[in-house]
Amino acid sequence: TTILSYRAADDGIARVAGALRALGVGRGSVVGLFGVPTAEAVLTIFALLRLGAIALPMNERLQAETLLEQAAIAKVASVVTGPSAAGVFDAARAYSVEALLATASDPYEAAELELDAEATIVFTSGSTGVGKGVVHTIENHWSSAAASLERNGLTPSSVWLLSLQLFHVGGLEIPFRTALAGAAFATCAGSDFESIKSGVVAAAVTHVSLVPTQLADLRDNAPQALSQLQFVMLGGAPAAIDFLQSLVAEGVPLRTSYGMTETTSHITLLCDENLPDGIATSGTPLSHVSIAIVDETKNAVPQGTVGQIAVRGGSIFKRYVDQAPEQSRSPDDWFYTGDLGSFDAHGRLTVHGRLDDMIISGGENIHLSEITAVVERVPGVKRAVTLAIDDRRWGKRPVAIIEGTDSAVDLEAAVLAFCRQQLPSYKVPDRLLVVSSMPLLPNGKFDRPLLQQWIESGSS
Repeated sequence: TTILSYRAADDGIARVAGALRALGVGRGSVVGLFGVPTAEAVLTIFALLRLGAIALPMNERLQAETLLEQAAIAKVASVVTGPSAAGVFDAARAYSVEALLATASDPYEAAELELDAEATIVFTSGSTGVGKGVVHTIENHWSSAAASLERNGLTPSSVWLLSLQLFHVGGLEIPFRTALAGAAFATCAGSDFESIKSGVVAAAVTHVSLVPTQLADLRDNAPQALSQLQFVMLGGAPAAIDFLQSLVAEGVPLRTSYGMTETTSHITLLCDENLPDGIATSGTPLSHVSIAIVDETKNAVPQGTVGQIAVRGGSIFKRYVDQAPEQSRSPDDWFYTGDLGSFDAHGRLTVHGRLDDMIISGGENIHLSEITAVVERVPGVKRAVTLAIDDRRWGKRPVAIIEGTDSAVDLEAAVLAFCRQQLPSYKVPDRLLVVSSMPLLPNGKFDRPLLQQWIESGSS
């Protein structure tokens, strides 16, 4: 294990910045980053900020054509890469961090940074196509990190595991939080269970950010690693309520949250005083943002009413990479997320899925996330998702895909019986597809295009 002090890290940042500057990287240059989240990769991000350049962490699991398209959209000038990028980018503009450190002869000290300076580009998950390139500023990262520190308990003696990839905004923001707190971050070999378990134990980790699939694996297979943690932030995808309740009952220091790429990571967080009854929510807004729930006319709705989540504040992105700021944001300065939510009497946000998660079937509105929430309450269901298929008579009909915990249980019969008890008949799924394992994207979310193929073909 390599341990870097802040002094050593600053030296490494200066050397990488100097080497990049010698290669022509400067203010406004976009540089792609390719590879696992190593300490060297983080140093490179801060080196680029020092130069006034823009870092674009890239998802190495994407097809080469998609990566090249993202690079073209973002106008990438050069790429700092690892072995896995061999053959993807032109060797004339691809450099390894090791080579940069080895050739650095003229360290570059800090430049003056402006809060509105563009700092990073993160592409949204890209479950279809290349995704949207979201441009964050220095202020976005600072504002997000500072507000998170008010609640996450991070101190100079804390260690936050870099368990999410840097191309995921939840992973990218971790080094900004730890730097602002004077704390440490620890890298791990990957985002899989074994890497996370080893990372937690080896580095005496206190804080971790996980998506539900990672947390479930850690809880089921390494409870001893989970027990040493002081703060477990959960986000990125919905989680079954009974799963969350059982974790709280077991004493896991769980904190649910809500955020997205455009908000520079989380903008809500559950507080201690909200437990245990608030675990079904995403907590209350952080201090740096305002959150409103609005109807179709963009007017605020009463407490408890479901509407679209709108946000504004210091961590809201500047623009999409191929658009001007005024094209990316509403004229009233609110960002309309496309997510559905509601506030309870305690100011806690509950997320009810996406606006486009609603279908109209025979003239009735059906929120697919509502069906999923019911399905996940059935004993034996590990996780589920509900999608829609075309129907000649009704227009659209729901189909639930289920991953079970026990192959001996007749899940189809149990789920259908429970849905008929809990839902109006028109909301009961027309079909169920039980799978051995849900297909996941690198960010831990369901691979919805593949799942859609499965339900349309009737097989997995």
